[in-house]
Amino acid sequence: MEGLSLWNTLLMRLPRLSRHHLERQAPELLGLVALAAFLYLGAAAGMAYIAGFHAVYHRLLHPTWWWLPASLGAIALSFAGYYFGYQAVGAVESGPVDLTTDERLAVVAAGFGGVLAHGGSAIDR
Repeated sequence: MEGLSLWNTLLMRLPRLSRHHLERQAPELLGLVALAAFLYLGAAAGMAYIAGFHAVYHRLLHPTWWWLPASLGAIALSFAGYYFGYQAVGAVESGPVDLTTDERLAVVAAGFGGVLAHGGSAIDR
Protein backbone atom coordinates (compact mmCIF):
# COMPACT_ATOMS: atom_id res chain seq x y z
CA MET A 1 0.00 0.00 0.00
CA GLU A 2 2.91 2.32 0.72
CA GLY A 3 4.28 1.80 -2.77
CA LEU A 4 0.99 2.95 -4.24
CA SER A 5 0.91 6.13 -2.14
CA LEU A 6 4.55 6.83 -3.07
CA TRP A 7 3.66 6.42 -6.74
CA ASN A 8 0.69 8.79 -6.36
CA THR A 9 2.92 11.33 -4.62
CA LEU A 10 5.43 11.15 -7.46
CA LEU A 11 2.67 11.58 -10.04
CA MET A 12 1.28 14.59 -8.20
CA ARG A 13 4.68 16.27 -8.36
CA LEU A 14 4.67 15.95 -12.17
CA PRO A 15 1.35 17.57 -13.10
CA ARG A 16 2.90 19.33 -16.08
CA LEU A 17 3.26 15.97 -17.87
CA SER A 18 -0.52 15.61 -18.11
CA ARG A 19 -1.05 18.82 -20.09
CA HIS A 20 -2.06 18.78 -23.72
CA HIS A 21 0.82 19.20 -26.15
CA LEU A 22 -0.66 22.43 -27.54
CA GLU A 23 -0.20 24.08 -24.14
CA ARG A 24 3.51 23.29 -23.99
CA GLN A 25 6.40 25.55 -24.87
CA ALA A 26 9.07 24.60 -27.41
CA PRO A 27 11.72 23.54 -24.83
CA GLU A 28 9.24 21.17 -23.18
CA LEU A 29 8.32 19.63 -26.51
CA LEU A 30 11.96 19.27 -27.50
CA GLY A 31 12.68 17.59 -24.19
CA LEU A 32 9.86 15.11 -24.70
CA VAL A 33 10.99 14.39 -28.27
CA ALA A 34 14.57 13.90 -27.06
CA LEU A 35 13.37 11.55 -24.31
CA ALA A 36 11.30 9.55 -26.81
CA ALA A 37 14.25 9.33 -29.22
CA PHE A 38 16.57 8.21 -26.41
CA LEU A 39 14.12 5.50 -25.31
CA TYR A 40 13.58 4.38 -28.91
CA LEU A 41 17.33 4.08 -29.53
CA GLY A 42 17.77 2.26 -26.23
CA ALA A 43 15.07 -0.23 -27.19
CA ALA A 44 16.64 -0.71 -30.62
CA ALA A 45 20.04 -1.34 -29.05
CA GLY A 46 18.48 -3.84 -26.63
CA MET A 47 16.76 -5.73 -29.44
CA ALA A 48 19.97 -5.72 -31.50
CA TYR A 49 21.81 -7.13 -28.48
CA ILE A 50 19.25 -9.93 -28.12
CA ALA A 51 19.29 -10.73 -31.85
CA GLY A 52 23.05 -10.39 -32.01
CA PHE A 53 24.80 -7.27 -33.29
CA HIS A 54 26.54 -9.22 -36.06
CA ALA A 55 23.25 -10.64 -37.36
CA VAL A 56 21.63 -7.20 -37.36
CA TYR A 57 24.64 -5.68 -39.11
CA HIS A 58 24.57 -8.45 -41.74
CA ARG A 59 20.82 -7.94 -42.29
CA LEU A 60 21.36 -4.18 -42.74
CA LEU A 61 24.08 -4.85 -45.32
CA HIS A 62 22.01 -7.44 -47.22
CA PRO A 63 18.33 -6.53 -46.92
CA THR A 64 15.53 -8.53 -48.50
CA TRP A 65 14.07 -5.81 -50.73
CA TRP A 66 11.11 -7.71 -52.14
CA TRP A 67 9.34 -7.40 -48.77
CA LEU A 68 9.12 -3.61 -49.13
CA PRO A 69 6.46 -3.47 -51.89
CA ALA A 70 4.55 -6.32 -50.24
CA SER A 71 4.53 -4.43 -46.95
CA LEU A 72 3.47 -1.17 -48.58
CA GLY A 73 0.68 -2.98 -50.45
CA ALA A 74 -0.57 -4.51 -47.20
CA ILE A 75 -0.55 -1.08 -45.55
CA ALA A 76 -2.55 0.40 -48.44
CA LEU A 77 -5.05 -2.46 -48.25
CA SER A 78 -5.48 -2.10 -44.51
CA PHE A 79 -5.82 1.69 -44.90
CA ALA A 80 -8.72 1.12 -47.31
CA GLY A 81 -10.24 -1.44 -44.95
CA TYR A 82 -10.13 0.97 -42.02
CA TYR A 83 -11.62 3.73 -44.17
CA PHE A 84 -14.69 1.63 -45.00
CA GLY A 85 -14.72 0.13 -41.50
CA TYR A 86 -15.09 3.56 -39.88
CA GLN A 87 -17.95 4.29 -42.26
CA ALA A 88 -19.75 1.08 -41.26
CA VAL A 89 -19.12 1.46 -37.50
CA GLY A 90 -20.49 5.00 -37.60
CA ALA A 91 -23.66 3.78 -39.28
CA VAL A 92 -24.20 0.83 -36.91
CA GLU A 93 -23.52 2.55 -33.59
CA SER A 94 -25.29 5.83 -34.40
CA GLY A 95 -21.93 7.47 -34.75
CA PRO A 96 -20.77 10.33 -36.94
CA VAL A 97 -22.00 8.97 -40.27
CA ASP A 98 -21.87 12.45 -41.69
CA LEU A 99 -18.06 12.54 -41.81
CA THR A 100 -16.78 13.88 -45.08
CA THR A 101 -14.29 11.92 -47.12
CA ASP A 102 -11.48 14.22 -45.97
CA GLU A 103 -12.48 13.85 -42.31
CA ARG A 104 -12.63 10.07 -42.57
CA LEU A 105 -9.22 10.01 -44.30
CA ALA A 106 -7.83 12.19 -41.49
CA VAL A 107 -9.17 9.79 -38.84
CA VAL A 108 -7.63 6.77 -40.59
CA ALA A 109 -4.31 8.57 -41.19
CA ALA A 110 -4.14 9.63 -37.53
CA GLY A 111 -4.73 6.05 -36.46
CA PHE A 112 -2.02 4.73 -38.77
CA GLY A 113 0.47 7.44 -37.84
CA GLY A 114 1.45 5.80 -34.56
CA VAL A 115 1.61 2.34 -36.07
CA LEU A 116 3.86 3.35 -38.95
CA ALA A 117 6.10 5.50 -36.77
CA HIS A 118 6.88 2.52 -34.56
CA GLY A 119 7.68 -0.02 -37.27
CA GLY A 120 4.15 -1.36 -37.59
CA SER A 121 4.77 -2.28 -41.21
CA ALA A 122 7.89 -4.30 -40.35
CA ILE A 123 7.86 -8.05 -40.88
CA ASP A 124 8.89 -10.06 -37.80
CA ARG A 125 11.50 -12.75 -38.31
